Amino acid sequence: MRDVAVVQDALAEGLMVLASTTVRPASDYRLHNYKECSQIGDALDKGAPDFIKQAPEVLYVMGKCYAADRQRDKAKSAYTRFLPYLKPNSQTAKEVQKELADLNSAPAPKPTATAKPKAASSH
Repeated sequence: MRDVAVVQDALAEGLMVLASTTVRPASDYRLHNYKECSQIGDALDKGAPDFIKQAPEVLYVMGKCYAADRQRDKAKSAYTRFLPYLKPNSQTAKEVQKELADLNSAPAPKPTATAKPKAASSH
């Protein structure tokens, strides 16, 4: 059991170092690395919930990443969790509410078609 706790502590410490600012996920978002940005968001959410409480603006970045990565439910969750940290009717609160409205009104993304392998021809 002690080994598991040591690994969890090391993971949490590593995540805290990774997420010491919102620079990394925000950089991935700006560079259109949406999948990696979403993965960092997932790791922060699972491994560093105290960090998110200390730097809730990371929830906004996570929402943007999830939305860009077509993970609507996660995007809505991140934005919804960010709203209580904002002053009601502030510009940022209005932007987050608009993002939520857009996510709620947008049609669900269509699954991408996978190409079927062609049957080998016997000539």
